Amino acid sequence: MVSSPATARSFARQEGGAGLRDSVWGARELLVALVARNLRMRYQRSALGFLWVLLNPVLTTLIMVGVFRYVLHIPVDQYWGFLISGYFAWIFIVHSVTESAGTIREHSYMARTLAFPADVLVISTLMSRILEFVLEIILVASLLAVFRHGGVPAAFALLPLAVALLVGMALALAYPIAAASVFFKDVEFALPVGFTLLGYLSPVFYPLALVPEAWRDLYSLNPMVGLLGIFHAILYDGRVPPFSLFAISAVEVTILLVIGRQLFRWKRSLFAEIV
Repeated sequence: MVSSPATARSFARQEGGAGLRDSVWGARELLVALVARNLRMRYQRSALGFLWVLLNPVLTTLIMVGVFRYVLHIPVDQYWGFLISGYFAWIFIVHSVTESAGTIREHSYMARTLAFPADVLVISTLMSRILEFVLEIILVASLLAVFRHGGVPAAFALLPLAVALLVGMALALAYPIAAASVFFKDVEFALPVGFTLLGYLSPVFYPLALVPEAWRDLYSLNPMVGLLGIFHAILYDGRVPPFSLFAISAVEVTILLVIGRQLFRWKRSLFAEIV
């Protein structure tokens, strides 16, 4: 057991008036315990265990390469490389936000304590996925370095910055989704449909160049277009993305993160009445 109502109350007394950074830092031991629990529960009673972190997306990628390259004939050189350079980033967003949706209800005994920093519950869900994503992105970068670029492009040094922006976007979406699902369980059922639609409206399975030019400006309003463009540039093209792409994505992520957390804080006081 990671925690108990008594633990939550004790922590809340210590962290009652702290801001986000201080409260999360003060909860670091609980945060680590929650992340460990998430990982343990995810692969419990699994024969292959943590190997599924790499095996599952690799098998899924092989299937999609077969469908999109050889059935739908997406005209992209070395399509497998294009797909994995953005697909893993997209799946990180999907899994992180989807799992965050139920985290408040799952840890209701903590959320009922108003002084408890509920941010910790959302962040812990995200962190367990970050650990997996780092392993996946190392695998992707290694495959592309060997089989596409014939070496390690200098642009790969920008991957940590790209990952930081992606994590920020995941958190920006996770905050309002986690709050909304406390009041409307329908949110959890609607997420798969929403992400399926958003996935096809983002350059996950096809390049931006295939979007009709007349629609491209409207299409680019989707923040995932810029983020995935950064990963495609670094991993698939092996080049440094334009500074403007980083700047625009950073501004979008910052704005969405501020709005998302404010919505979460706005509804935080009502969690105890619902869960």
